[in-house]
Amino acid sequence: GEYLTTLYGVFEGDRRYSLVLAESGDGFAWRIRSVIAGADCPLEGNEGPCESALCRLKDGRLMCVFRLASFVSYGQTFSADDGRTWAPPVNIPPFSVEPSLAVLKGGRMLALSGGRPGLWVWFNNDGQGREWHAVDIVAAHNAARPPADQIDTDTRRAWRSVEEIRHERQTGFTSSYTELIALDENTLLLIYDRIGFGWHAIPDDASESKSVWVMRLRVL
Repeated sequence: GEYLTTLYGVFEGDRRYSLVLAESGDGFAWRIRSVIAGADCPLEGNEGPCESALCRLKDGRLMCVFRLASFVSYGQTFSADDGRTWAPPVNIPPFSVEPSLAVLKGGRMLALSGGRPGLWVWFNNDGQGREWHAVDIVAAHNAARPPADQIDTDTRRAWRSVEEIRHERQTGFTSSYTELIALDENTLLLIYDRIGFGWHAIPDDASESKSVWVMRLRVL
């Protein structure tokens, strides 16, 4: 009958983010239950533990996956007491900005989406969250769409200037922010974006656009 959510911020005196778990009995009044990973987290990433996703595993434990910075691996930690205490965090191969988690097949499979660079969905086939198998979403998107809708495979180029992007005629990036939703035990809905001129406003004389895409994934 309780609600749990993750929050992050910087405690006074710290230079990195801390990730915390908050609890509520009614969804309106909240209090902090625990620190999931603090500014002293030993994992690489100058930002510190921040954007995160939370799920309950089939054995009852909570699993949290979180960002540490762009272009570095996610952190991961587990709790066996509903988030009151957490295991020391470790890195996993998936990366790098805000993760999204979904549970499939009654907890027997986990799916995780994210990226930067690129867009990816990773699958864990035993519901334990230890080993992950990657699916390249940019490759699937580009194989199904005409050139005008293509996404650049190198997200790092999205930080170039408008002039550089124009000169190289390379447009169509992604922020790598995603949402992953389980529709049923075998079907996922992945939501992602395509941003024509990277982080810049699109020039008035350009034919590019910003768009949101939805991909249905079927797990056999």
